[in-house]
Amino acid sequence: YFETWDGVQQTIPLACGYPYTANAGNANVYGTEIEVNALVLPGLLLSASGAYTHAAFVKGIAAAGTSPGTRIQDVPNGTASLSVSYNRGISDRLQFISHVETNYVGPRTDATYTINNLPSYSLTNARVGVKGGDRWTAALFANNVFNSRATLTDTTAVNINTPLYNRVAEPQPLTIGIDLRYHFGARQ
Repeated sequence: YFETWDGVQQTIPLACGYPYTANAGNANVYGTEIEVNALVLPGLLLSASGAYTHAAFVKGIAAAGTSPGTRIQDVPNGTASLSVSYNRGISDRLQFISHVETNYVGPRTDATYTINNLPSYSLTNARVGVKGGDRWTAALFANNVFNSRATLTDTTAVNINTPLYNRVAEPQPLTIGIDLRYHFGARQ
């Protein structure tokens, strides 16, 4: 894919600690994506996807701190996803269901007091349960299985930002629970 983007808005940090949003120039965004789904065995589905994205300014604005080649904030060079699902009939009314997925997001830049380089991260989720026809599902799930402390994004403060204190958003820690669903009404 290829896209030209005029008037890209970016968070621009000021020396006083307050950021502002500005039209920071024009950019080209291009890359490639691939996705593969394979039915390995009856009921066992393997899915994988990956993407490369080049998102950079071709015309910057000096006052906004952008110049040709500056990457657009919050756009990673690479992302990937891998999942395995296994579903099997237990009886004519019940089905065993399971799903494990890992998602990868590559390094990217963000802004608070200054431009920050955010590291890559991977998060893994899993679920296993039983499905009763089209009406109900009961599943045990675990989100963020490895309890990763990834930096999802920087967050600007309501008050002034400082170079010594960078606020970040992190994923929810390892969370285990039960997901019960029931569909009321007629199915279409």
